[in-house]
Amino acid sequence: EVWDGPELVGGLYGIDIGQVFCGESMFSKSSNSSKLALIYLIRELKKNNYKLIDCQVPTAHLASMGATPISRKDFLNYLGRHLFVSKTTHHMIVNHTNGLHMGIHSYLSNIFKS
Repeated sequence: EVWDGPELVGGLYGIDIGQVFCGESMFSKSSNSSKLALIYLIRELKKNNYKLIDCQVPTAHLASMGATPISRKDFLNYLGRHLFVSKTTHHMIVNHTNGLHMGIHSYLSNIFKS
């Protein structure tokens, strides 16, 4: 979240799994506030040794921040190597429940078995 005094002016959210952050949505009510949120997210992810931010859809906005497309094969390789890394703490705004995490873990584990 990005606040300008008492007003929420921008932010982003996503899903934090292993060393991968999957961005879901960004919003901005004032110029560059979503970019500011992304900059702080990147700093936090780097500090915690994350390997990938999944931006989902390539856009000029994300490209201006340094995002580059990767192939599906490379994406699946990243997921296979970094998705189920144990962590003792979560530093993201959205903190999933253990039940949800285990449900996602089981579902994705089955995908990568083939």
